[in-house]
Amino acid sequence: MLKLNAVLRIGDFQLKGLTDLDFTSSWDKLTTQGKLIIPRNITFEGQPIISPTTSLFDKGDPVVITAGYDKRVMPIFEGVVTMINPERPLVFDIEDYMWILKQTNINKTYRSVTITELTNSFTEALSEVDLFKAEAISFVVTGERTLNKFRIPNETIAQVLERLRKLGVYSFFRGTVCYIGLAAVPAIQATHKILFEKNIIDDSLQYQIKDDIKVRIKVVIMSDSNEKFSVEVGPSTGALRTYHDYNMSRDDAEAMANQLLEDFQYSGYTGKFTTFGEPFIQHGDIVELTSRTLPSRNGDYLVKSVQYRIGMNGYRQVVELDKKIG
Repeated sequence: MLKLNAVLRIGDFQLKGLTDLDFTSSWDKLTTQGKLIIPRNITFEGQPIISPTTSLFDKGDPVVITAGYDKRVMPIFEGVVTMINPERPLVFDIEDYMWILKQTNINKTYRSVTITELTNSFTEALSEVDLFKAEAISFVVTGERTLNKFRIPNETIAQVLERLRKLGVYSFFRGTVCYIGLAAVPAIQATHKILFEKNIIDDSLQYQIKDDIKVRIKVVIMSDSNEKFSVEVGPSTGALRTYHDYNMSRDDAEAMANQLLEDFQYSGYTGKFTTFGEPFIQHGDIVELTSRTLPSRNGDYLVKSVQYRIGMNGYRQVVELDKKIG
């Protein structure tokens, strides 16, 4: 029988008394956030780790969590403590390193700037911040853009990235690396085989038929001169899904809308499934769903989000599907 192995490190201290962990990571959300719980009766050198007068931990402390089975463990979370609730048991709010970008301001105006040039300004701003790990953060641009008349009026880096996200430029952290551009990055993408009868504990999946899907796509484009236009495709009675982009011609916007419509109209699964801690799945990965009883419904899907939970029921991953790709 496999034995759960989870290790928590906060600052310079390593703990194996993890009671509960729950966090969710998605390319559709700027920040990975969650909570971890440890017993309050844990002591260090005979003293409580947190008391009314002393604490081994503080807001901003680095957090690394590794988990797996037996000796097969890997880092599943890296970030910082954002809040400590000193009740019984101890509850820590945690975020990935986007928290540091929320503390770092930038004030610039550009006539024209690429995403890469923006990240150079981000790195310069981080070098002046007195926060642990700030200088260790690096940026990888996976989808280059040129932005005209782009102004940053003393905003945090995270606020700038949120503005970019609304233009279809996504950002997320893996360790201390912030990827900017694509929602799914092939260079860091893994493929996992998931067998319904073996790997799936529970699910809320629904199998949809292409001809039954009624969806309407709206693409909103912001021009260089801050003027907007939009295009819509799909039946007027369909559920509306809106996307934003920047500096695109009307023909390109229509092509984008039609491609998005095609992406949504497929015969296959939507929803979520719960699996064990192996294989370790991350958003942007591919899951190959197969079934012995219904092989006609086998297919490959991108992963939109994963909720990670460790507790009384062991180690679980709740995987949300994005779209079918094969």
